[in-house]
Amino acid sequence: MAEPTPPLHQLLEIGAKHTRMLAFIVAASIFAAGIFSKIYPTRVIVFIPLALIIPYLQTWLHRRLLKSVPTQALSITLLLDGLITGFGIAAAQYALVPMMVFIAMLNATVLSFGSLFLWIFTGFFCLLGALFGGLLLGIGHQPIETPLAVTLVSLIGAALYFGFSSFHSRQQSRALLVAKTQILQQQEEHFQTSRKLIKYLPPQVWESIFTGKRDARLQTQRKKLTIFFSDIKGCTETSDEMPPDARTEMLNTYFEHMSKIALRYGGTIDKFIGDAILIFYGDPTSRGAKEDALACVSMAVEMRREMQILRQKWQSMGIERPLHIRMGVTTGYCHVGNFGSESRMSYTIIGRDANLAAR
Repeated sequence: MAEPTPPLHQLLEIGAKHTRMLAFIVAASIFAAGIFSKIYPTRVIVFIPLALIIPYLQTWLHRRLLKSVPTQALSITLLLDGLITGFGIAAAQYALVPMMVFIAMLNATVLSFGSLFLWIFTGFFCLLGALFGGLLLGIGHQPIETPLAVTLVSLIGAALYFGFSSFHSRQQSRALLVAKTQILQQQEEHFQTSRKLIKYLPPQVWESIFTGKRDARLQTQRKKLTIFFSDIKGCTETSDEMPPDARTEMLNTYFEHMSKIALRYGGTIDKFIGDAILIFYGDPTSRGAKEDALACVSMAVEMRREMQILRQKWQSMGIERPLHIRMGVTTGYCHVGNFGSESRMSYTIIGRDANLAAR
């Protein structure tokens, strides 16, 4: 069984810390090989422990910078890397092979974590470090010949560094793929949940919420609406004579057919109350008071036709008492919006004309 991949931010932090530490270990090895080959003076031995301490100091500094200047922490750290690399080149007396290894490791680090613009600035800081280091250490600017031992240590160190960097990049790629898969799974879960939740809201309402036209907070406004109210005459008596499952199936079939008609004409389905339906026109979208009223009446006419078809279907199922739909339509001013509390609200209408349509 494969081991779980660590989170991406942990991989980035661990990888940056370890690659920087490995780069300084390579530098310390080069200085040790140079002292062994007697091309560097004995005083250069001080750079060996210093090269092993600096990565810890930089890690500490980077964490402090993340707290004070989080957006600039990486840039400052990389610029400091460039300055230290330049100083290391000067300490290595500008020997060709170590110098090329130092520059290659610096480029790999900067291009992995920074931008092209930052890469240019880091190179400039590296040049400044090399010049300042040469002046401070009193080292001539003429490159020395690189002994075989220093060359071998430099090349082996570079191979180890780039090998580890490649391994770290592979780990990053795996973490990115895992994170992408998790994000896609979460998006799919949220999408499926949203599809379930939107069934509890009128399509016009959830569409206006998702597009940002409406906010899910307590707010109402007074608007001119056309209100439609309907119920089934004799439904209570008929339902009492039916088994609960058959009654539920009959009502759900009725609501399904009537809802499709209401949505086709642009009506906002407010609620189902027993066998009654409350629908209104004019919010959250409106084509004008006259057009809304005409759409509502056209919807009511089609609902009557649909009820004739459903009545024949129910009679064939053994419901002997014919069921008829009763309707009330009126146009007037109502308050429409979100009523309730911050924890539980309902999008509905309140007003005298709403009561008039129901009665």
